Amino acid sequence: MKLFQMDVKSAFLNRSLSKEVYVEQLKGFEDPKLPNNVYRLKKALYGLKQALRAWSERLTTYFLEKSFERMGVDRTLFIHTIKTKLLVAQIYVDDIIFGVTSSDFALSLTKEIQKEFEMSIVKPRFG
Repeated sequence: MKLFQMDVKSAFLNRSLSKEVYVEQLKGFEDPKLPNNVYRLKKALYGLKQALRAWSERLTTYFLEKSFERMGVDRTLFIHTIKTKLLVAQIYVDDIIFGVTSSDFALSLTKEIQKEFEMSIVKPRFG
């Protein structure tokens, strides 16, 4: 089995939020006409508590739509099989670490994921 790592670029930016989140105006950037207004965010910001949840939900939905099986105990672990080929994916914050039994399976997966998300692949680990 070969191990790979994919790094998600901007994982926490521009993701839809499932709950309403409001922010106050930053000092020095207040609207002079509406200085007491707060603003509702439509997309996640880096560092926002909800950003990790929004990203995780988005990636989980993607994996499930692509016929990955989500494991019961570890909700960040996914398995995908096609005939004799096996792929095990582990989500860790903004990285995906995956092991595959076939290099061509890994290549096709990374190309497919990169169509949906802006990601870079780190060289194979451990052979």
